[in-house]
Amino acid sequence: MFVAIMLIATVAIVACAAAAWFTRSVFPLLGTIFLLPVANIYVGGIGFFVGLLATTIISNASETDLRHARWFFGLWAAWLLWTTIGLFSIEATWRQLLQAIEFLFYGVLAWQVTTICKTDSQLFVRILISGILGCVALSLIATLAFVVSGAEWPSGILGRNEAAFVIVALGLIPALYLLARPTWLVRIPPMRPQLLSAIVLFVFTAALLEARAAMATAALLIVYTLAFGVLRRRAVGAAAVGAVLGLSGLVAGLASGVLIQSADLSASFSNLERLSLLQASFRLFLERPILGWGWGSIDALIPVVPETVLSYPHPHNSLAHFAVELGIFGVVLFVLLAFRPLARAISLSKRGFQSEALFCISASACIFLLGMTGVVFYGASRAIPAVILLAMVEALPLQSFVRIDDEEPSIESPANSQ
Repeated sequence: MFVAIMLIATVAIVACAAAAWFTRSVFPLLGTIFLLPVANIYVGGIGFFVGLLATTIISNASETDLRHARWFFGLWAAWLLWTTIGLFSIEATWRQLLQAIEFLFYGVLAWQVTTICKTDSQLFVRILISGILGCVALSLIATLAFVVSGAEWPSGILGRNEAAFVIVALGLIPALYLLARPTWLVRIPPMRPQLLSAIVLFVFTAALLEARAAMATAALLIVYTLAFGVLRRRAVGAAAVGAVLGLSGLVAGLASGVLIQSADLSASFSNLERLSLLQASFRLFLERPILGWGWGSIDALIPVVPETVLSYPHPHNSLAHFAVELGIFGVVLFVLLAFRPLARAISLSKRGFQSEALFCISASACIFLLGMTGVVFYGASRAIPAVILLAMVEALPLQSFVRIDDEEPSIESPANSQ
């Protein structure tokens, strides 16, 4: 049944991508992002890419240029250059070559998303809503899978952790952003009850899937959004207060021993194994700290290291993943990817776009926090949603949104929004 659902969604997303080349309507594009969470992530990701390409060329040809995503291009070009250098320093495999091409694909995908969202604010909001609806569909299917299959997770749909990541990145963060906005675009009706229902469903699904990191991140993002409202819509101030309270709670937990007791490494094989994976990753990093072992090499390295006893394909930590494969450059790269949205948030907040700053800070928290317990860019199931989220960050602020400054609404000009 679940394989059939995935196949139908995949065929539909390919059909939508093909239709986008023959019409100026935005509905095929919206259909691709709606179907993306449920479809086969590789075929669906390519279909989404093709649909975006059609929209970029046909509908926004006059607006298509590199300035909307120059940061992405610079970062992706540096990553590709470092990957190429690394390929010459090791015995390259087809897996590594394909991953280098895959990463180039993510860079162009980011450019497409940023360009389309930057040049059409109405379409941007529709894309957000389509992503939320797609994650609602994924949540319902995941809930059904849990009820039907129980502990034996069915094939044909995303894994538990991957599904939870997609739901947080493409569902929860856009829903919280739209809920927090003080104004709406023309012809976009208020959807507060629907958004609240979707947020409850997303949190429930993360808990049902036992995705601990996603559930904790979802709870933190919801608390942050509430603090944002209490602190008179000051995104950076709410984040600073939350960070101080979170660090205070962490220090208190360590001092009291509560966190050590809850971790209980002696009784939790999963925790012990992940700690061993980090130790192995650190050793591998020290062996080749400059160029690393090469992009795409982690799945060949981790299963054979002596520190672990199971054949995990990756170290369950994005920082460790980047450090092992790309060396020092990988450490810097992950920091840039995780905290670039935070820099955007500070800039937007200073200009009065508090709700957009909330979106950016939430994106930064998602990439960093879930990156500490998973590998965000290992495979398309997490990489495509993460790239879409980061590209949306680059597209903000939306040109036709009303900005509130000292109770006086004004419209930001396109020139000021670059």
